[in-house]
Amino acid sequence: MLARRCGQVAAVAAAAAVIVSVPAAGAGPHAHQARTKTVQCRGGGNSCTARVSIAGGASNEKLVIELTDTNLALVSVKANRASLRGAYGLSEHRFALGGSEYIVTLNAVQSIPSGSFLTFTFRALS
Repeated sequence: MLARRCGQVAAVAAAAAVIVSVPAAGAGPHAHQARTKTVQCRGGGNSCTARVSIAGGASNEKLVIELTDTNLALVSVKANRASLRGAYGLSEHRFALGGSEYIVTLNAVQSIPSGSFLTFTFRALS
């Protein structure tokens, strides 16, 4: 009976240790809140461009580009330096607010030098 009781105590203690060692979601020292950067697209109703700095990198940065009209489509994204190819990534592309915002997640390596940027070009749908 004593051996059985010791086994139960050991099992409860082990379960408590596991519960204590598992941090709450997003509560650890490495938890990272995604930043949001909002950029104005410059131009008119037929086209616009937005310039976004990627100097110093980005980690899951939510990029919101406020468009000049609701009927624009993304036609290109270009880096200002050839050396930036493969140094950044764009994901989770979508339009929001009836097409007046373009939202994308940006990741870029930290070693990107100052003066580096991406140019997003949008044109009206035909």
